[in-house]
Amino acid sequence: MGAIRDWALAVCVAAVAGSIAHLASPAGATQKIFRITVSVFFLCCMLSPILSGALSGDFQFDVELTPQTSSNTDEMQSTMEQQITDSFTASLRRLVEDELEEQGVRAEEISININTGEDGGISIREIVLLLKAEDQNKQAGLISGIKEKLGIEPVIEYRQEVKTQDGGKVSDGTD
Repeated sequence: MGAIRDWALAVCVAAVAGSIAHLASPAGATQKIFRITVSVFFLCCMLSPILSGALSGDFQFDVELTPQTSSNTDEMQSTMEQQITDSFTASLRRLVEDELEEQGVRAEEISININTGEDGGISIREIVLLLKAEDQNKQAGLISGIKEKLGIEPVIEYRQEVKTQDGGKVSDGTD
C-alpha cells in the first residue's frame, strides 16, 4: 500500500512541476517542443511502476487473494439476500398495518413467514395476526382486505383476557 501512496505522490509532484515549467516556458516555436517534453516526462512518471516491474520481472500475484475474495463475495451475497428479505418483510408488515388501520384494528402481533427460493424469488408462506378478542367481528373485512392487497389469506388468532378476582386482567393466550 505504501508503494501506491509513493507513486501517487510522485505523479502529483510531476504534475505540479510540469505545470510550473509550462508557465515558465517561452512562447513561440519552442513552446510546442517544451509541451511535448513535459507531457512525455509526466507520462513516464505515471508509467514508471509498471515499466520498472516489467523490466526487472518483479511482478508477483497474490495467489491467496482468490479464495479470500470468494469468501467475501459469498458473505456479501448472503448479507444482500438478508437485507432484501428484511426489506420485503417490512414492506408487507406496513401493508398489513395499513389495512388494519383502515379497519380500525390494532394488532398485538404480526408474524410474516416467507420463503426464498434458490432462484432468488420470495414468496409469502403465511401471515399470522394476533388480535384482541373484541375485534372478532371485523375478521371478515380484515381477511378480504389483506387477501385483496397481498393475495394471501391471513391466519387470525385472538387473545382472550380473563379478569382476576382482584380486578386485574390476565391474558390466557390465544383462541
